[in-house]
Amino acid sequence: MKKSVTTGKATAVAEKATPAPKTVAKTAAKKEAQVSQSMVISVAPEVCAENQAEKIAQRAYLIWEASGYQHGHHEEHWLEAEKQLAKESK
Repeated sequence: MKKSVTTGKATAVAEKATPAPKTVAKTAAKKEAQVSQSMVISVAPEVCAENQAEKIAQRAYLIWEASGYQHGHHEEHWLEAEKQLAKESK
């Protein structure tokens, strides 16, 4: 990119340096990492709880399926799902 500079009677044209591709890539990666960190930090506890409840609900559904779709045991299925997920997270 050229930039005109007027000094007194003469006009000089200066060439503006373009950053090297590696520098641009490093800068972009650094900014992306910063954004990712801020996104992780800004996750509200409610979102984590909702996500956990969704995981439990999905696992409870699988347990219900495996039991032959027996009705009336939803609390047992939920508790079993919680137990399994807790054991897996250790």
